Amino acid sequence: SERLISSARGLVALARGDAAAAVKPLQDAAAALTPRWGMGGINRSSHLPIWSALGQALLESGRPDEARPWFEKVAGSGYERVFQPIDFVRSFYYLGRIYEQQGDTAKSRRLLCMV
Repeated sequence: SERLISSARGLVALARGDAAAAVKPLQDAAAALTPRWGMGGINRSSHLPIWSALGQALLESGRPDEARPWFEKVAGSGYERVFQPIDFVRSFYYLGRIYEQQGDTAKSRRLLCMV
């Protein structure tokens, strides 16, 4: 599917260290995500890995304000975090870094203590 191809392109660019090139394909992959299911039909979806990778690409591209909502989505993901624990925990770390860069050290410390 187009979502998988876009996601793969973005992840490869991110792994190469080219965060700026990773942003557009990961944005395309995020836009192509299907709606999330409720607990009645647990869906091991690609939401968290794509949201997390997009947040990381934006952050590493010097766009922390755009990255923050993606990490907040991961941090508030609910049951999906069971299937993606690394992305879930890293979201708090990245949010802590963002708040620290913005001068909100109290909020940063609270988040980083959770990691």
